[in-house]
Formats: sequence, C-alpha cells, structure tokens
Amino acid sequence: TDDQITSLIISSAKINNTTIDNAEYGVQVSDKTWLTVSNCIFYRNYVGIYVEPFPGTHTLYNFDINGTQFLCSPGSLIQPYSGQTNVLGAVSKAGIVLNNCNVSIDGGVNVNSFIGLSNGIISNLSIASVSNCYFENIFPDPAYSSSWNGSGIFCNGSGVGALYQSGFGYSLSSPPSFVNCNYGINVEKCELISGGNTMQNMVVGYRAYNLNAQELNISGNYIYCSL
Repeated sequence: TDDQITSLIISSAKINNTTIDNAEYGVQVSDKTWLTVSNCIFYRNYVGIYVEPFPGTHTLYNFDINGTQFLCSPGSLIQPYSGQTNVLGAVSKAGIVLNNCNVSIDGGVNVNSFIGLSNGIISNLSIASVSNCYFENIFPDPAYSSSWNGSGIFCNGSGVGALYQSGFGYSLSSPPSFVNCNYGINVEKCELISGGNTMQNMVVGYRAYNLNAQELNISGNYIYCSL
C-alpha cells in the first residue's frame, strides 16, 4: 500500500470531505497533535487513523472524528510498498487504532461508520469514549491473528485503560449500533461502562476478560445473537 498522511509532532491537521484509500496508515498521529477529520471516507487502508505507541500518555490537543466512514470491500489489499513489514489481509485491519492516549470519538449528527473491516476501533493502553458510531459486518481476517480479532470495539487496558461507550438507544424503534459482527464490544484488563445499544445478528454482543477489580457496567441493551 501507499504510505500515509502523517500529522507530525506539535502540528495540526484538518481534513474535510476527503477520500483516503489504499494506504498503510491513512493518517498517522504523533504526540502534541491537533486533528479534525470531518465527513471523510477511509477505504481499503490497512488502518484508517493510527495513533502511534508512545512512552507514557499522548497529549492530543484535539481528536475530533465525525461523520466519517471507514470501509472495506472483500479482496486482497493493494500490494505492500518496498520495506513495508505489516502483514496485509483481504480487508482492513481496523478503522482506528489508539495507543497510549485519552480521547473521545463522537461521530456527531452524521455518525462514524465502520463497515466491512476486520476490526472497527482498537484501543491499547488508552481511555476511550465512543459515541455516535455504527459498526457492521465486522469479522476476523485470519491475517490479523489474535483472540480479539473481529471486534467492533476492542480495548486492551492492561489495568490502566478504560472504554466508555454509548449506542443510539435500546427501544424497538432505536437504530442499531452493531449489526452482523463477530464481537460487538470486547475488552481485556479494562474498565468498561457501556449501554444504550441495539445489536442485531451478532455472534457475541459483549466479551469481557480478566478485568480483575476494574469496573464492569453493561446496561440497557437489546442483543440479538442469531448468527
């Protein structure tokens, strides 16, 4: 795949009404960054938006992703460029990958959509709040082997991370937040507070593993596991 747009240290990037496709990382985020992405399409990238690992916790002055679609259609991703080391599957590994940060991902009125990927959002050692986001057809691509592969949202907290997530409601008339996914929400060693979801045609709605003494609060959901 092609390389990426990189938001450099102590910098800002504002991306509106843009399509980014066939990249390794569509946007790569470093420390001390201001990032706004509005009404964009990320298509067939290895990862759409990637917050790189950092010793400690990133200072992200702004992390605003709204009205944006992260999409992939089946078929092998474009061949890697010379020197690329990431293993590529048939579909994107994830729409967004977070490392060592504290962010809110709120899709806003137009909603963020994650469709046809191996994972929607991957959060490592981070505190993430997720709202106004929709996940559909999320199933594991075997190229990205892991126990959590195929998650709408996955959070690996290792005792320090947390995931706070809210859906669109859980009445019979509420629009679904997860449709046709292997896992809806999947956490390991991570605090989880989540609710207000309608999940349709799921293999597993929620998976929570090895939380130890961290808080687990799952409430107000309709989960239809019919796959």
